[in-house]
Amino acid sequence: MRASIKFFNWLLAGALACPIAVVSPDAVLAGCKPDHFKPPFFVDSMGVCAFDPETLSYAGTPVQQAMCLMRGMDVSRNLLPRLSSLPAPLAIRIGQTTGLPSRATLSNYLAQQDPEGALGDYLWLPVSRAHNNDLDSPMARYFVIHDTSGPNYGHRPFPDDINESPRLNDLHNFYCSDGWGKAHVFISRTGELLVGHDYSVAWRATKFEKAAEFGGALQGLFLHNELIQPRGSVPRHRDDARTPDPAFTPAQYDRLALVYVIASVRAERWLVPAFHAAIDAQIPDGHDDPLNFDIDSFARSLDSLMVTLGRPAALITSGAVDAQEQPTQEQPMQTQPQLQQALTTATVPTSPKLAPVIANWQQALVTRLAGFQRYPAHAKGAMGVVNLSFSIDRQGHVLNGRVIKSSGSAVLDTEALSLLTRAAPLPPPPAAAPDSDLTFVLPIRFVLR
Repeated sequence: MRASIKFFNWLLAGALACPIAVVSPDAVLAGCKPDHFKPPFFVDSMGVCAFDPETLSYAGTPVQQAMCLMRGMDVSRNLLPRLSSLPAPLAIRIGQTTGLPSRATLSNYLAQQDPEGALGDYLWLPVSRAHNNDLDSPMARYFVIHDTSGPNYGHRPFPDDINESPRLNDLHNFYCSDGWGKAHVFISRTGELLVGHDYSVAWRATKFEKAAEFGGALQGLFLHNELIQPRGSVPRHRDDARTPDPAFTPAQYDRLALVYVIASVRAERWLVPAFHAAIDAQIPDGHDDPLNFDIDSFARSLDSLMVTLGRPAALITSGAVDAQEQPTQEQPMQTQPQLQQALTTATVPTSPKLAPVIANWQQALVTRLAGFQRYPAHAKGAMGVVNLSFSIDRQGHVLNGRVIKSSGSAVLDTEALSLLTRAAPLPPPPAAAPDSDLTFVLPIRFVLR
């Protein structure tokens, strides 16, 4: 009985989750529920990424799944090849239960945002579960990225103000007063958000999820996120294969990173990003979205957000001194941060067997650095972030250490460089690690607590 009450409260809270966008009176009247019967839909295979109905997951590790599922389509509607690598901000997180910001940290951040503050009200809720929120089924595993594929400009050029146009970016067009919104979240090209359904609500948006073979088992396994993207026709064709350049805006990638972190925190695991195109690839009239999505831009937005939240893979935080006290002696670091490679060179290894080896080595490297970090007594309360760049050789010796962005305090800058010297030699890299994995960008934060 207790589980039933908990489940009821969960669904009730999800159902009451209000859209973040202010909705016009006209939009309130708009209902989206289909007004006609749709016959059952059947699939001939488990898709290009080999979905397993027994385990309710795709083949391979979470990172391997993402490399298969984060594939778009070309202008001829052909699915692009499977990815051989992912940017490090994604590769080191996907499928992991570590490195997530706390709900309190995320809630504090959201409370400072406008209009995203309302998202913080539901951080205590879990995400949806498969089998339409059956408590014995797994939580949502896949963070699906879509685009709206419209409006379609045909052969006309896109307007110059396509990224700022209030009319084109009006999220009221996607609000459904009857609760039949197409996706969980909608993101305009200006970065505004509309919540069609809270992430605790089991919803389906792809043909694959709706296939009769699954009997509704997949409802709740996928979380759906729509990005506004106008389309046009390529020359001599009547289609929608042309997108703006760039296809999506920095504001959209930033907001997508935010909701990805929110969903992952609520799932207590970094979700597997997936494209609608890859999920429905072998289904007739399957979708091609998100067309021309830039994975590197998404990864950079994620990494930047994690720096802001204080839990990036590339951040070491120093100093555990009360803000009311002046430090009188060197203070050991009290938090355990993580480290990440420079974004310009880092990729997950092609061999899936090497990925955990690299991750374990990186964690050992971080632990070593963290153990030697100090707050310098003569800094006299100075605070700031020092960005270091350095490489290591195959024996773990530090090479070419330098400050690439000053904290504003010469004492803190010097201390950051001294950390590299004190901690050397660092744990040597695995023999199979490529040379590109031996160069790092390391922000070090000095704060008083």
